[in-house]
Amino acid sequence: MTVADPLPAEAISALRRLTGPEGVIVDPDRLIAYEADALTTSRGTPLAVVFPRTIDEIQGVVRALHESGLPFVPRGAGTGLAGGAVAHAAVLVCTAGMTKIVSVDPEAWIAVVEPGVLTADISEAAARLGLRYLPDPASAAACTIGGNIATDSGGPHCLKHGVTSDHVAGLEVVLPDGERVSLTRGEGGGLDLAGLFIGSEGTLGLAGRIELRLTPVAAAVQALLALFDDLRSAGGAVSAVLAEGILPVALELIDRQTIAVVEASAYAAGLPLDTAAALVVECEGEPEEVEADLGAVEEVLRRHGAREVRRARDEAERLAIWQARKKAYGALGRLAPDVLVQDAVVPRTALAGLLPAIEEVARLHDLRLASFFHAGDGNLHPNLLFDARDQEQVARVEAASREIMHLCVEAGGTITGEHGIGRDKIGYMELIFGPGELAAQRRLKAALDPAGLCNADKMLPPVEAEPMPVATSPGAAGHGAEARVPFEPSGAEELALWLRDRPLDAAPIITGRSLSGEPVLAGPAVSLARLDHLVDYRPNDLTITVGAGTRLTSLQEIAAREGQWLPVESSGMLRSAGGLVAAAPPGAFDASFGPVRRQLLACQIVSSQGEVLRWGRPVVKNVAGYGLCRLVCGSRGRLGVLTEVTFRLWPRPAVRRTFGLEHPNGTAAVADELAAAVQPQLDSGVWRWTGEGADVLTVSLVGSAASVEARLRRLREWAGERGATLSEAAPGSDSAFGPDPVPRPLTSATFRVSAGRHYLSTVLLRLREKLGDELVGFEAYPTVGAALVELDRGEAAARRPAPGWLSNEGDATLAVERGSPSEHAVVEARRGVAEVALEGRVERALAGWPRHWLGDYI
Repeated sequence: MTVADPLPAEAISALRRLTGPEGVIVDPDRLIAYEADALTTSRGTPLAVVFPRTIDEIQGVVRALHESGLPFVPRGAGTGLAGGAVAHAAVLVCTAGMTKIVSVDPEAWIAVVEPGVLTADISEAAARLGLRYLPDPASAAACTIGGNIATDSGGPHCLKHGVTSDHVAGLEVVLPDGERVSLTRGEGGGLDLAGLFIGSEGTLGLAGRIELRLTPVAAAVQALLALFDDLRSAGGAVSAVLAEGILPVALELIDRQTIAVVEASAYAAGLPLDTAAALVVECEGEPEEVEADLGAVEEVLRRHGAREVRRARDEAERLAIWQARKKAYGALGRLAPDVLVQDAVVPRTALAGLLPAIEEVARLHDLRLASFFHAGDGNLHPNLLFDARDQEQVARVEAASREIMHLCVEAGGTITGEHGIGRDKIGYMELIFGPGELAAQRRLKAALDPAGLCNADKMLPPVEAEPMPVATSPGAAGHGAEARVPFEPSGAEELALWLRDRPLDAAPIITGRSLSGEPVLAGPAVSLARLDHLVDYRPNDLTITVGAGTRLTSLQEIAAREGQWLPVESSGMLRSAGGLVAAAPPGAFDASFGPVRRQLLACQIVSSQGEVLRWGRPVVKNVAGYGLCRLVCGSRGRLGVLTEVTFRLWPRPAVRRTFGLEHPNGTAAVADELAAAVQPQLDSGVWRWTGEGADVLTVSLVGSAASVEARLRRLREWAGERGATLSEAAPGSDSAFGPDPVPRPLTSATFRVSAGRHYLSTVLLRLREKLGDELVGFEAYPTVGAALVELDRGEAAARRPAPGWLSNEGDATLAVERGSPSEHAVVEARRGVAEVALEGRVERALAGWPRHWLGDYI
């Protein structure tokens, strides 16, 4: 069938049998409505539009299209801004009609929804239970959660709350061949396949069911509006606020042109038309905390050129401020029939210089420019206004767009923060990815969509998928003996050369420290001890890049000198930066700051074939290409050897206070309730049991003095009502960071247990009963719903069968952090066959290794 052929009659009939007569549109007059998404310059008439109503129907439709060799394109509400949902001689599979909110669990704080649910509707359903869904794209009232998944949408509040991928617990998806598989975030020891699918722009299949994490509603929210006489001062003020150690939930900037058009619309907020820029700042938390933070923000803004600062006096005024920002895009229609929205992210410190430069580009090309953007994230949205009927204007818009994108990349940025690549930015992918990275992503696409039918003309430049590079050396016969001497490379290129000279079937054992003193059972050994150095630190951008062998203690010391920190603490985590990323253990501060994968912005890895690949960028938002940073995080070395990592840092809290919590009936009596009832007041909670003496439950509060004191009062009230007592720990005794750990014997085994917050203690008490003396202890994080459990397996552990308890903890997810081959095999058997098989395809595409148990403790 050529691209000009209509859809065959038998294909139409097959699709209608699956979805009903009204579920397929082929009428040319009706198809016109689906020619474009919100990027009106990219158009294509679909062969048909199909509307599945259930995930079973999605599976049937995709399978039928795959078997017929018909290309197809997933689509939600069509609000995308990169041409990602445009079908060029393909069938549109539109999930906008799948609008069911399946469940909202007020105890587990989980919502299960279909892909066609509007993002705003999720927030409304959660609010009725005192919860909220945190991502809030400006188009939340019109966009669907399935589209948010496709582009990893953000929104104004992602500065503190994170983007869509930070709030997805799991997905049920239909792959391009019609296979249906459940994807997890890797809690069971696998790869973060859900994280890979998020942001893949519909090129890897369709999400049919989505599991989202919710959080309690904030006690107080306040906003202010600062007015500036020039754009450069407003951009500089953004960095100044963050440099003061203040982290608002939102920092949004609106320029003069946008102010004028909004003030002429129904969303007018009373902004003076002579204002060059307006900055919206919002803080949330306890009332005292919000008041203190906004007061400090106001002082900083005035020092950096704000001519006026207005605080919203009530909720109505706060919402009016946000209406002016969120409705800005729609209001631009008053100025021109067409808008090209750019979506680049740059380091925040580059804003002050870039904003005037972008204005100059628009002036030189004689174009009208209106800008509004997520300034706290450095996520720019320059809007070029034009008339698409005038081809000369279109040419000027395209030229200006290219220049703007080059400026942003040269400033250390990336080409998209939340809108995706789609068709619009394919030509820019080579600005941030080298040939090796693009080839790896094409192999990944080909591994999951061998027929190339699923949204095939989006995101990746149209070049045939390159074959996997093959190492030229067959490997010398003496390598087995050499394997017991760790190789210590000084950099990625030296490691790459070494790997190219290894046997292809010998997965290396990788460690962030020396292997001396520990037996190496098999395979070549690599120690990253020499990769212990600072690569790049940008305090005002809150980013740091270090060698993978860098001790976390060293990293924290560097950041502390600038009043910053990496909020990860766990006595079970490994002590090199690469080890932290590779193992991605649960930690005490995960609930309030996010897990390790949220802190990871970029990484450099060396594949099994000796390819040096870099994923991510040193900016806080980046959705260009597949989410391979998320995939590497927690992969335990299966996708390559980490050599460099870039983390997002946070302002170091002014105050940290830690308390022991005791209850007459034991820790389990309050652990689960503490997580559910009091978490909004806590920043961390750790429940430790070492097999000797009583349990110990400690909680930490961090933030401003006012914030900590306010939350402490509520915590004491809660404890008193339940007969529990609080005792404060000595300052400095609460951090999990201490001296480098003594190497544990290989007979020690560690497992990660994940369960709902509301029943984690039940699972741990059951394990304590079952395991008896074999249980050395555990460290649990009630606010996260995860624990690290350590066992003494004895001298013959590696040769003994796995214990029976591993196979029958049905209400908990288990992962082996460190264990024997038999323990790995039992835990792996608990996972879905389809998910494990999918992991294998991903690993092979990215030149990774099959799982090797000893490498689990990088």
